[in-house]
Amino acid sequence: MMAEQNFFLSDDTSEWWGDDARMTSLFAPFRDRALNPQGWESKLSFWSAMVSKWCEKKNRVSFTLDDLNKDFIRNGRIPECLLTVLEELQRNKCILQPSMFLKTCSVSDSWRGWMFDTVVKKPVAWTFGKMKDMVITSAITPQTPFVHVPAIKAQCEKIISSAGEELRGELMDIQTLLSSCGIANVPSSDAMLIAYYLQYQRYAAVDDQTANKTNEPQILIKLRTATMKQRPSISDVDRGIYTLSCNEKALIHYLERLEKEKQDTINQAKAYLAKGMRATAKSCLRKKKELEKVIDKRSSALDNVQVLLARIRDASSDSQVFESYRVGVAALKQTFKAAGLTEDDVANTMDDVKEVLDTHNEIQAILAEPVDSTTDEGLEEELCDLLAEENTPGPGSGGNLDESDKDLQDRLKQLRLNDSLPLPGNEITPSLPSTPRGVTLGDLPDTPINLPTPEV
Repeated sequence: MMAEQNFFLSDDTSEWWGDDARMTSLFAPFRDRALNPQGWESKLSFWSAMVSKWCEKKNRVSFTLDDLNKDFIRNGRIPECLLTVLEELQRNKCILQPSMFLKTCSVSDSWRGWMFDTVVKKPVAWTFGKMKDMVITSAITPQTPFVHVPAIKAQCEKIISSAGEELRGELMDIQTLLSSCGIANVPSSDAMLIAYYLQYQRYAAVDDQTANKTNEPQILIKLRTATMKQRPSISDVDRGIYTLSCNEKALIHYLERLEKEKQDTINQAKAYLAKGMRATAKSCLRKKKELEKVIDKRSSALDNVQVLLARIRDASSDSQVFESYRVGVAALKQTFKAAGLTEDDVANTMDDVKEVLDTHNEIQAILAEPVDSTTDEGLEEELCDLLAEENTPGPGSGGNLDESDKDLQDRLKQLRLNDSLPLPGNEITPSLPSTPRGVTLGDLPDTPINLPTPEV
C-alpha cells in the first residue's frame, strides 16, 4: 500500500516514511521503556527530528499538538506517540511554554500578559470547554502551545547573518525585517517570540508600547549595528523616523492609487466620448481635475515628509561625525596626558636641548685645543728665513753678482759666431785677442782628431 504524500513531507524528510511496517511501529504509542530501552530512544529521536524539520520547513518556532497531528497524518492515521514526545522534549527543555519562555527572556508584564491571553488563556479555556466531561490525565492538551528553542535559535542566527547594514540601526516592523531576511509567512506570535529572543541575546531592542488599530501589539525592532558592542536602545528620534517613514509609504501608496484612478477616469471619458455621451465625458474630466488637485496636495505633503526624513538622517550623520571628533579629541588628550606632553613641558624641554647643545659645542672647542703650552712664534720666524734662503739666486742666476761674475758674463756676451770663418781646408791662423779670454766652442777644431781605433 502506497503511503499518501503530505504537503509538508518530502522524499528527504525521512527514509522510513515509505516503510509501512516501520511507520506502523513509529505511529504506535510508546511501550514501557524498561522493556526495550534502545527501541524507545530510537523512536524518541525519530520524532524529535521530525518536529525540528517541521519547524524548519514551515518557518515556525511555536506549535501545538494539533498542529503536528494535522501535518503528520499518514494513511488517515495520526501519530499516537506525540504526546509522550512533547513531554520528553519539555522535560529536556528543548521546548518551553510561551509564558516560561518570555519569563526567561525577561519580557515586561504587559507583553507577557498579552502573550498569555493570546496563546495560553484562550486556547486552554476552549480546550477545557471541550473536555469538561473528561478526566485530564496530562498537563499537555492538544491546544497547549510550545516554543521550540532550537528552531528559534536557528531563525535568530539566520536573521543576524543575512541582515545587511541597511536593516541595522533603524526601527522597523518585525515582519519587514523577517521578509527582508527571507523568512516569510511567520505568524505574529512567532514573530514576537523571535524579536524578544533577539533582544535577550542583545542583538536587538524591541518597542513594546506601540499598538495598531486592532489593539494588538505592533512589534517594532531595532537591530544592533556592527560598531555597537551592547544592545541598542530605542529613542524618541527612532520612533519619529519610523512614523515619518510609515507616512511616506502611506502617501506613496495613496498617490499610486490616485494616479490609477485618474488614468481610469481618462479612459472612461474617452469611452463615453466615443459613444457620443459628451456630458458624461465632461463629468469624468471634472473628476479628473479634482483628482489632480488632490494629487498635487498629497505630492506636496510627500515632499515635506521626505525633506524632514532627509534632514533627520543628515542630522544623525552629523551627530555621528561630531561624536567621532569628540572621541578623537578625548583620545588625543588622553595620549598626551599619558605621555606627559604639555605645552610648557615641551617648551622647557626644547630650551634644555638648546642649552645642552651649546654646552656640547663649548666642550668640543675646549677638547680641540693643543695640549703643549709652547708657542709657534719662533718656528714661524725660522720658516720665513728658510723661505728667504730658497729665494736667494745662486751664482750664474739672475740675482746679485760679484765683480768676477760680472766680468765673465760680459765676456760671454761678446762671443759671436763669425760668418767669415774659413771653410774646411783653408787654414787661417786666427788672431789672438789682445786680452785673455776663456775657451769657447770656436776654439775647437772643425775636423775630429784621428783617434786610434780600438781593437775588437
